[in-house]
Amino acid sequence: MNAENKTNNPIYKPSGWVKVINFFVNLSWYLCFFAAAILMLLIIAVAFGIEPDNLHVSVRVPLKVEFVEGGDDHEFIPFNERPAIIYLEGEAKINVEPQQTGVFAARILAGLIALSIFGFGTLQLRQILKSLKQGDPFNTANPKRIRWLAFAIIAWGPYVGIVYYLQGLHAIADLWIEGAKISLNSDVYGEFIFLGLIVLIIAQVFEAAVKIKEEQDL
Repeated sequence: MNAENKTNNPIYKPSGWVKVINFFVNLSWYLCFFAAAILMLLIIAVAFGIEPDNLHVSVRVPLKVEFVEGGDDHEFIPFNERPAIIYLEGEAKINVEPQQTGVFAARILAGLIALSIFGFGTLQLRQILKSLKQGDPFNTANPKRIRWLAFAIIAWGPYVGIVYYLQGLHAIADLWIEGAKISLNSDVYGEFIFLGLIVLIIAQVFEAAVKIKEEQDL
C-alpha cells in the first residue's frame, strides 16, 4: 500500500522546463544518430570506390599566426606594408582536399568517436530527465548516470583538442601567409574538464541524497 502511494504521489513534480529540456536532449540524441549514419555512408562510399580527392573538406585548426620582419623562410616586408595585426591566435576553418583514402577515413573515424562520446553523455542525460518526468529525481541509478555524464564531458575537451591538433598538422602543411610564421596552438579545452569535475561533485551530492532518502523510506 505504501509503495502504491509513493508511485501515485511522487515527492517531486517536474516543471515545464523539464519537458523543454527533454525535447532538446531528445532532438540532440536523434541528430547524433543521423550524423553517425551519414559518416557511415561516407565510409561505405569510399570503400566502394569514391575517390576522396573529389571531395572537398573543411577542418577547424587551432592556429597561431605571427607576422615577422624577415628570415630564411619569409620575405622581408617593409614596416609600412605590414598588416596592422601582428599576432593572431584562435581557431581557423581551412579548406583541404584529402589526398589519401586513409587520411579521409581517419577523419571520419574521429568524427564517429566524437559522436560516440556525445551520444553516450546524451543517453545519460535522457535517462536522468526520464526519472525527473516520472517524479523520481533521487532514483538510485541517477548518481551513476550523472557520474558517467561527467566522464563524457571531461573526455570531450581533451579528445577534441587532440583531434584538432592532429588534423592541423596535415592541414597547415601547404598553408602559407606572406610574412607570417604559422604554428599550431595546442589546447585541451580545460573548461570541459572543469565542468565535468563540477558535475562529478553534483553526482556525489545526489548519491548522498539517495542514501538519505533510502534511510527515510525504511
